[in-house]
Amino acid sequence: MVGEPCGTRQHPAGGRRAAGGATTYTAKTAILESENRKVTVRLPTGYDKEPERKYPVVYVLDGGPEQNFEHIAGIAQSRDMNWSFDPLILVGIESVIRWHELAPPVVDPEPYEAQAL
Repeated sequence: MVGEPCGTRQHPAGGRRAAGGATTYTAKTAILESENRKVTVRLPTGYDKEPERKYPVVYVLDGGPEQNFEHIAGIAQSRDMNWSFDPLILVGIESVIRWHELAPPVVDPEPYEAQAL
């Protein structure tokens, strides 16, 4: 999964089917020092039928399969019924320690590290 360009038509192996026709992969990250992340991808209906088409991508933070991904995937899935917006690729990225991943570094991280345990 890591390093696959967004426009590829090859689906990475090793994924697990998730709600709404999505697939969840486990990605090991170099930046987060051996921590794994679940990345869930929902492709729009008709994705494989238009190989040259470019799709916008929406990234969902706190988007793990047990977090907010299913809610946003439901909105994306409603598009198949009401055509109210253009098709898109939805990518959910699981967060583990939210404040650590999304907040800027602090001068003295020790008080915050104690909370993570």
